[in-house]
Amino acid sequence: IPQHNGLVPESSTASTWYKNFYRIIFDANVILDRIDNKEIAFKSDKERNAYKAEALFFRADAYRELIIIFGGVPLILGEVTTPKRDFVRATRDEVLSQIINDLVFAEANLPHVSELKQDGRLTKAAANHLLTEVYIIAKEWDNAINAATAVINDPSYALMTQRFGTHKDEPG
Repeated sequence: IPQHNGLVPESSTASTWYKNFYRIIFDANVILDRIDNKEIAFKSDKERNAYKAEALFFRADAYRELIIIFGGVPLILGEVTTPKRDFVRATRDEVLSQIINDLVFAEANLPHVSELKQDGRLTKAAANHLLTEVYIIAKEWDNAINAATAVINDPSYALMTQRFGTHKDEPG
């Protein structure tokens, strides 16, 4: 097969994206379906909910990518434990609604950046940033403004006010 620079029928690009995003969704659903098992010990419900929030964030992000690329897609909200071939495509709006629900929980249960004990974990600001984008996709302008404002007004972050990089002194 010749190399292509675009999305064409001969390329496996779309299939690869689809499989990779559904792998993220599968993994998130495994966490979400098993996290309430009483044999799994957490220091507190807050800690358990923070892990749920992380799984929901990643599931929401994968579905966001899928609806951007494919529109409506099968909406799988639980661990698939047996072979299944009868998936039904949900509408784009149904998937968007689930994405928003997942991110609202994530935002409410993720820690503020100042509460992190280690770098590289998700924060409320990350959830609000993604919520901003999703609300724009859903044309929920006021909600998008509110989510963006939560990040902009957070004293732990600042908007860029000066140019940077190797071309910072060039005009334009």
